[in-house]
This record gives sequence, structure tokens and C-alpha cells, in this order.
Amino acid sequence: MDTELLEPADMSAIKSILKTCSQKTLLDTRDKAILLFLVDTGLRASEFVALDLADCYYASGAVTVDRGKGGRPRTVFFGRKTRRAVRAYLRLRDDKSPALWVTDEGTRLAYQGLRSMVLRRARRANVESGPHSIASVVSLPFSAFATAWTYSRCRRQWDMLT
Repeated sequence: MDTELLEPADMSAIKSILKTCSQKTLLDTRDKAILLFLVDTGLRASEFVALDLADCYYASGAVTVDRGKGGRPRTVFFGRKTRRAVRAYLRLRDDKSPALWVTDEGTRLAYQGLRSMVLRRARRANVESGPHSIASVVSLPFSAFATAWTYSRCRRQWDMLT
């Protein structure tokens, strides 16, 4: 079985993209939380946009993904810094949507909205915006063949940035 491995995320690109979320507006706060959340959890876009507020356990950083690949539920985790960013985003929201991620109008963020946000932020940060480069920026793209050493190396780099 041929499996194409993507390179681990470029930490300097992630840092550059996060710098574009420097304002205390709802959208900047949301976008920072989104980017941190994606990097921490490695969720697929479809899983990510389907999350509800009730799917997250903020004290532990656990997220229940009910609609994962293959229809099997699973749990992923996000770290302390991401939890702080998500809490800051939730404090600014004033809607009644059960969705975790919403637009500035209070409706569930859709795949196209997520894609547009990531591409817009990448352009602002002068980060290459091809599909594979963006995928590697917003997730830690590991397959079953990735080594624990690579994972721990990327986590240490990520911890140094945030």
C-alpha cells in the first residue's frame, strides 16, 4: 500500500499565521482558537465544522468526535494554551448556536468558511497557500507509519512557539 507522507507542519509558518490574529475582535479571537485547535487535534475539516459546544470538555481538553472517519466515535485532545484561546473566543460570542465554531452572524461555520479563513490568514502572513502546504500548516499530518520521534519533535517545537 503506497502512502504519501506529508512533511510535518512548518512551525514558522504557523507562528506567522497566528500573528495575523492579533486583534481582540471576535473573528481574530475565533481564528486564533481555530488554528490552535486544528494543530492540537489534527481533526479533519468535516469533523471540525461538525463539532458542537457539548462535544468539548474544557477542563480536560477532551473532544468527542461522533462523526469521524468510518462512522466510529473517537476522542482527541487539545492543550492548555488552546483551551485558553477557545475560552476567550466563547466569552466574545453572543449567539445561541449549539455549534462550537460560528460565523460573525452566529451560524455554524461551514467547510468553505474554514477553508477561506485559513487561505486568507495564510495570504496575510505571506505563507505559501497550496492545498498541501495549508494542510500541513493547520494539522500535524501523520499516518500510521509516522514515528513517535517525529511526533514528539513536532510537539516540542509547537510548545516552544505557544
